[in-house]
Amino acid sequence: MTEERTWAEIDLSAVKKNVQIINSLIGRSKIMAVVKADAYGHGAAFTARAIAECGVGFFAVSSLDEALHLRENGINSQEILILGHTNPSEENVNKLVKYNITQTVFDVGQTEILSKLACGNIKAHIKIDTGMNRLGLSWTSKNKDYETINIVKKIKRLKNIECEGIFTHFAISDDLKSSFTGEQLHLFHEILGILERENIYFKLKHAANSAATLNYKDTHLDYARCGLILYGLYPAKNMRNIGLIPAMQLKTVISEIHTVKQGETVSYSRTYKAGRDIKAATLPIGYADGFSRLLSNSASVLVKGRQVPLIGRVCMDYCMIDVTDCPDVKIGDIATLFGRGEISVEQVADMMETINYEVVCLIGKRVPRIYYKGGREIGRLNYIAPE
Repeated sequence: MTEERTWAEIDLSAVKKNVQIINSLIGRSKIMAVVKADAYGHGAAFTARAIAECGVGFFAVSSLDEALHLRENGINSQEILILGHTNPSEENVNKLVKYNITQTVFDVGQTEILSKLACGNIKAHIKIDTGMNRLGLSWTSKNKDYETINIVKKIKRLKNIECEGIFTHFAISDDLKSSFTGEQLHLFHEILGILERENIYFKLKHAANSAATLNYKDTHLDYARCGLILYGLYPAKNMRNIGLIPAMQLKTVISEIHTVKQGETVSYSRTYKAGRDIKAATLPIGYADGFSRLLSNSASVLVKGRQVPLIGRVCMDYCMIDVTDCPDVKIGDIATLFGRGEISVEQVADMMETINYEVVCLIGKRVPRIYYKGGREIGRLNYIAPE
């Protein structure tokens, strides 16, 4: 095992605790664990296995490749829903059937191809667009396309397509001041009612994303699709604190220390000029690792319990910090870029003028993930230098 230059620590005990907290919140509903985008940068295989140990039996991903990755890494008996489009080639259809993967459908032509190519039943969930205007059969306040009802009928009649579920997605459920989530939920129930009067029923219905899971109890339905909150992060600042524990901490080590004289500049474009003689330290992490260039001259880093400023532009592989006021600092000392303490993912997101989702998803493939349970290391994931 090589010694890491930069790494992300993932606390799987925190993930499991978050699952327990969410379960206590949603009552009779069940969690559909969203582990797309490599479990929001946390590493899908390790994270999904920890979630499955909590009894979660349904996972959601964005693509067929992500679904197959779960199947190859121990998520065998659980259901997996692909939330996005899958090209209906013969190879892909055979994989959907072979690996018992559920496909989202919203286009009758594409679904007919799935039906014709399938050598067995493909489980499917129909996506209804109630206002997100991204994917799905349209049923919005200004575009109630009644052809949608006919399309659902056609899809339900197709051979080899087992339509067990139907769902929608909320656009602004993180904002309690907006009435739009209530409007979307009403539209979803409205189309369900019309379908049921046509004797079209679905075993599984789901609508809630992470924000709706926290904010709108009546959206939980059969499943709550929980993503960000599994990893201990809140979808917006105004969310009530339910005790979620952030699972990821991003760390690196000081690789060099040097003096920068008053008037000298640091890094590309000379955007930082020292106002006094300072002690600067170089960290082996940069935007190629997912530590954004937007953090140049604005971020803070935790060294020996102190927040120290990042100085100059973030480079591809390095960034520099001012450790003048940090006593006894030396090469090899750990620097924490974000975690649970003084520097949170949300603070980093604010500096970047983005959302916490993006901060964790940006962490690159050359950053190994080190996994812990109960404070003990239980495994490592190194994408570019696997054991």
